[in-house]
Amino acid sequence: RITRRGDRLAMDGPGELVDAVIEMVRFDQSRLLDRMASEGQLTPALMTKVARMIAQYHRSADEIHAGSGSANIGAVLEINSAGFATSHVFDGREIETLDEAFRATLARHADLLDRREA
Repeated sequence: RITRRGDRLAMDGPGELVDAVIEMVRFDQSRLLDRMASEGQLTPALMTKVARMIAQYHRSADEIHAGSGSANIGAVLEINSAGFATSHVFDGREIETLDEAFRATLARHADLLDRREA
C-alpha cells in the first residue's frame, strides 16, 4: 500500500490509500516460450498443454464487444508484430513474411469477422 499523509507518501503508512503495489518474484527466464523456441525446446506435448490452457482461459473469459471484428484481430496482429520483433525467434525477413501473410488473411476475412462481431 502506498499512502498519503499530508504532502508525504509512504509504504504501508497511515493515511489515504494512493495506490496498491505487489512484490513479484522473477521466474527462470529460460522458461519463457520465446527463449525455449530459440533453443528448440518447444515439444508437441508442451505446446498442446499450453494451447489447452489458453483455450480454457478463453472459454471462461467474459466476452467483450468493442470495435469491429477485423479491428480487434488487427490489434492482435500489432501485438504479435511487436512481440516477434523482440523475441529473436524469427529473423526480420521471416517476421515481414508472417506479418504480410497474416494481414492478407485478415483483409480476405474482414467482412466475415465484422459481420460476426455485429
